[in-house]
Amino acid sequence: MLERMAKGLWWNGADTGGLNNANTNLPILFLPQTIAAMDKQWYAAVNNDGTPKSRDPAYEIVGPQVFRFEYWYLLKNGNLTDVPWDTDARPTQTTIDTPSGIGLTDVQAIGVAIAVIDPTSRSLVSSTNATGLFDLASDLDDFKTAPGRGVGGAKKAGDIEYRWNTVLETVAQTGQTSAPSKFPPPAASAIRVYCRYYDLRTQ
Repeated sequence: MLERMAKGLWWNGADTGGLNNANTNLPILFLPQTIAAMDKQWYAAVNNDGTPKSRDPAYEIVGPQVFRFEYWYLLKNGNLTDVPWDTDARPTQTTIDTPSGIGLTDVQAIGVAIAVIDPTSRSLVSSTNATGLFDLASDLDDFKTAPGRGVGGAKKAGDIEYRWNTVLETVAQTGQTSAPSKFPPPAASAIRVYCRYYDLRTQ
């Protein structure tokens, strides 16, 4: 029997419904495929139009006050990357899926960063500008596009947290996002950024 661990992630990694079936539950997607492009199966993840399809009860929030989430891979060679394999050792690799894939063989850990705002600070934002939190979330770098502090832009542990905190300090000083939209400085000062690495090494 197939049982869902999370939306679109099955115990055996596949659903036989086919890509053209809107009821097919797909496993995790990797570029060039995107969740937005698979809107038949992932409609509620990319649409907030008030229809029943956009209110899928299978989705859960990451945490009650989390408004930004980002992840990346720590490879066994020590590099941080948005690709779950060593592109230097495997320049022609395109997937971790079978039969041509390698699984997570090259991955030592998955890094996760979250930005958290407490309810009181969030209420300050809502009373100032309803879109302010969305605008701030978009100002917090994606891992792939964030400039690293190392030579040549290589990512180092702590880069995402550093970049996010730099944005938050700027917003706390100026009172606005890059949109620009107003954002209460006390609320920006109260936002906290957390990071954790989840080790995948086998014993």
